[in-house]
Amino acid sequence: MQAFRGRCDAALLDERVEDPQQVQIELLHICIIRNERLSKLRGAIASRAPSVDVVPPTPTGRHRRKETAAMPPHTFEASLTAFILVRTTRSWLDLTPRQRFEVLRTEIRPAIEAKGVAVRSRFYDTEFYSARVSDIWVWEAPDHNSFQQVIEALRETRFWDDYFEVVDVLVGVENAYAINYGQDAIATLGA
Repeated sequence: MQAFRGRCDAALLDERVEDPQQVQIELLHICIIRNERLSKLRGAIASRAPSVDVVPPTPTGRHRRKETAAMPPHTFEASLTAFILVRTTRSWLDLTPRQRFEVLRTEIRPAIEAKGVAVRSRFYDTEFYSARVSDIWVWEAPDHNSFQQVIEALRETRFWDDYFEVVDVLVGVENAYAINYGQDAIATLGA
């Protein structure tokens, strides 16, 4: 297998890949780089218009405001990022798309909001490239307790082991190696 050489574009996923684990590692790498870019973009936008939080475009290509009365945009410095790797179950796939969004709106999101913690999340579909993991839910939290509350909330819903099988939870601290040694983060690249 040819190494990806740190490339961060969709073309790398079109290449012939012999090692599915390498695909998962590369997808996580893409998520981290996209996370860094989004953080920089959010910072730039917040300095010009603090009430707006940027979210990815809708399937029709239009951007929408993320801000709602129930869940205003959170501004904090994330001290940890977590990747929850999941695989959809038959009970989730048997729901219609409309029912799935209703479950997210009425069961899962309210359970997390009820914990009253400041967190940010993004959801990545990976079922196109992996048989082991269908989705990656990326969470940013200002502290460990906030993330622990998210996990508790998810475990109290049908998300955990009914709609999704939790394959793995990977928690990391961005650039901890550099911080621990008092050095600049030379492995963090930005474009």
